[in-house]
Amino acid sequence: MAICETRDQVRTVAEEIRLYLSKHPESADTLEGVANWWLLRHRVESAIEVVSNALNYLIETGFVEKLEGHGHRIIYRRVPPTLPPTESKTLGDAKSTQEAKAISHQTTGRKMS
Repeated sequence: MAICETRDQVRTVAEEIRLYLSKHPESADTLEGVANWWLLRHRVESAIEVVSNALNYLIETGFVEKLEGHGHRIIYRRVPPTLPPTESKTLGDAKSTQEAKAISHQTTGRKMS
């Protein structure tokens, strides 16, 4: 590792410690505690903000959707793929489940369960 990378890393970690102590001025811990708790907590808080922004971007682009889960917790998932318009229209016009399975197999080459 180059010396400038090491200095950059030291400065970055020093800034993270400074930010943590600004929010928690009464904190005191061992070297291991600082590494495991102070820095980890700061990185998780930073990561949560970045992940939130990334999820909002994916929602805006239509790739992810947001749902309300148990206890009003928000759940994210990929938007389920839709059938091509011609296939969905044809399947919707089918008069029976058996007929829909046959149409699906003809148009996609896959059997419906």
